[in-house]
Amino acid sequence: MACRSRKTSADQEPRIFCYQLADLGNCIRRHCPGCVLSVFFLTFVYDPPSNIVRAAPVKYQFSATITQVQGDATALNLPFALHVGQQVNGCYSFATEQAMLDVFLHHELGVLGQVSLAIDGTEMPAAANLGLLNSVAILDPPITGPTDSISLGYLSPTNVFPGWPGSVAGQLWTHDLVLVGADGTITAPEQLLDASTWNQLTMLRRLDIQFGFPNTVMVQAMVGDFIAVPEPTSDRLLHSLVGIGVAYALLARKVLERKGG
Repeated sequence: MACRSRKTSADQEPRIFCYQLADLGNCIRRHCPGCVLSVFFLTFVYDPPSNIVRAAPVKYQFSATITQVQGDATALNLPFALHVGQQVNGCYSFATEQAMLDVFLHHELGVLGQVSLAIDGTEMPAAANLGLLNSVAILDPPITGPTDSISLGYLSPTNVFPGWPGSVAGQLWTHDLVLVGADGTITAPEQLLDASTWNQLTMLRRLDIQFGFPNTVMVQAMVGDFIAVPEPTSDRLLHSLVGIGVAYALLARKVLERKGG
């Protein structure tokens, strides 16, 4: 009994919303606006709990400020200068939320994420496959006491040395992100899917970049906040507005059909 009209005592006009959800498929095919809006809301607008992993891409943008440069950068003939105070813009991306978790939790699967850094307008893409959660190696300078941490870099799956994932102007380059914060900040791996978790690790926020081999230039940069792209709130708002527009369009169509009949 899909989208069967229910009469009202006031005007005896059929209602636009069906009341038999057991046959929802037929309701959708007959363009019942109420049912279309309900399904749209449940599918695209409703925000599931954070511990539910969705098949959605993950992109975290950030910026960093160079704090240290070691080595002769001019000898590498890079398309940009390297100096303290310089801005580095970056983005980490993963095909799905599950892919992101696999990079951190299941290295044996060989799942790849991507990092893209930009210095003075030069884009430098590279792979990222080694994520570590609460397992940072010895730091220099050391941080005492219990901590939580996120580390993300690249480890070559082959015996080729150095096996770095990126290349710019004929020079190999690699990367390593280290974020350290107070103990208890990260209690479950799914928190990685929330950029605010990355931003709560404030004791150390460092991006290491190495250019060139065997003549290597080492760069350290202090990382700012990570921003999810698109921002979840804006994304849900857009879906909501589209859903409302679809429902109103179908409602108008129903009204015109009745007037025409």
